[in-house]
Amino acid sequence: MKPIVFVLGLSGSGKTCTSDALGKKYALRHINMDCSNPFKRVGLPREWDADFDRVDFPALAIHVRFGLKDGDRGAILSFPTTYRFTREQLDIAAAWGIPVVILWGPFDCCAKIRRERQEASGKGTPSARRYERLNKPTFEMYSRGEYEHFRVDTFDANCLRRPYEAVLADIAARITNQGIELTADA
Repeated sequence: MKPIVFVLGLSGSGKTCTSDALGKKYALRHINMDCSNPFKRVGLPREWDADFDRVDFPALAIHVRFGLKDGDRGAILSFPTTYRFTREQLDIAAAWGIPVVILWGPFDCCAKIRRERQEASGKGTPSARRYERLNKPTFEMYSRGEYEHFRVDTFDANCLRRPYEAVLADIAARITNQGIELTADA
């Protein structure tokens, strides 16, 4: 069975870049869900975008696996910060071969990286109030102990990004702990 990996976390935690690197290393297709109505966009029910309790993980797994190309060993779905799944939902996802990784770092570090990235793109300085409104609930939810075994630190003690190879190794270990073995592309 081809694995499907969920990558969750705050804006600025490195979901997109890490998912791209993970995809290249393990021949997994990266499906960036960080857009408006991502479930609808990839052909899944629009109700899922409005109410995460309605996500049907078996249907999601079948749909994504069916859409993979021959060279794809699986898929990575990286979600926007506002898509928060309960521990119960993550356990159901795992039962359907969907391991979960929460990219993790201190709130201030993620906010700083997000601000720097937006300023570098020429989009101006983002609103700190908006960042907090969108990201604080995610941070508070995923900081609870019940999510600890999903978390992978993406920052060091000085609020600098950890090397990608170290983060990717930690992600592979977390996925293996959830019952899925990834093998690097030769």
